Amino acid sequence: MISIMLFFRILNLIIFAILFAYIFKQYIYPGLRQQIAHYLGNLKNLKSSISLAKQKQVDLDTDYVQQKREAQALLDNVKKWNMIIAHNKEKIDYEVALRLKAIKHVRDKQEAHYAQSLMQKRLISQAFNEATLVLRNEYSQDREKAERVIDEIIKVVQK
Repeated sequence: MISIMLFFRILNLIIFAILFAYIFKQYIYPGLRQQIAHYLGNLKNLKSSISLAKQKQVDLDTDYVQQKREAQALLDNVKKWNMIIAHNKEKIDYEVALRLKAIKHVRDKQEAHYAQSLMQKRLISQAFNEATLVLRNEYSQDREKAERVIDEIIKVVQK
């Protein structure tokens, strides 16, 4: 009797195993397979996204380095241009100072010449008036001779 019970227990176990295998294969396995395929697809997409992100990061790093080089080159050019501008400004300032000095020198000469000319005119006028007065006093009897001498003086002064 033990052997019959054992036989039925083993038979029940085999039937349950077959039934479980059938239910698993018919209902559970396709759903699991579909979920695993879905997760594998998501995993593949994530790996692809990670790969693209890494490539973008490499591209961004390359662009950053390139832009940094270009910015440094531009900064160097700006410094060079500033030095050239400063040098040109110094040169122009020096030339302007020289021109102003030359203009001042010419103007000082003109002012001195004008002052000298003005002084000469005043002195000539004063000398003429004094000479006329002296000649008229000296030639008071011969008025005509005094006028001739004065006319000669005027001609000499006008030259």
